[in-house]
Amino acid sequence: MAYPPIETILPHSGSIILLQRVVSHSDEMTECEASADSSCVLADSNGFVPGYVSLEYMAQTIGAHAGLVAKARGEEVRVGFVLGSRRLNLNISQFPQGKILIRVKKLWMDEKMGMFDCEILSEEAGVLAQGALNVYQPSQSELSSARPS
Repeated sequence: MAYPPIETILPHSGSIILLQRVVSHSDEMTECEASADSSCVLADSNGFVPGYVSLEYMAQTIGAHAGLVAKARGEEVRVGFVLGSRRLNLNISQFPQGKILIRVKKLWMDEKMGMFDCEILSEEAGVLAQGALNVYQPSQSELSSARPS
């Protein structure tokens, strides 16, 4: 199945978009692909992406999931925030260079809050990171009222 370009389903722009494409999607799960190499804006001077960037890969994949759900409903893509994590296991200090797969599974979600089980995998090294992220997606009116005048 063909999915929309990643930049159309995330509220990000430019080089901070770390994901390359959606690999698969359902109401309960989304998988995205990224390149963990010197092309990543967060790579170090040696071209390696630090392991702590796992949190951003996971958050962006959750954002892609929310964006795909919003598009399917005919709604606009909205910004969301990571509130925290009950569990975050980083099995690496830096990513092996190459393609990675980020998988997020919805554990629960209501109008604004949700929890996703996440993992990052590579064909060569297996599970690179795992976590459970709590997220929040404010309404447009909440975002508007939070902006300084």
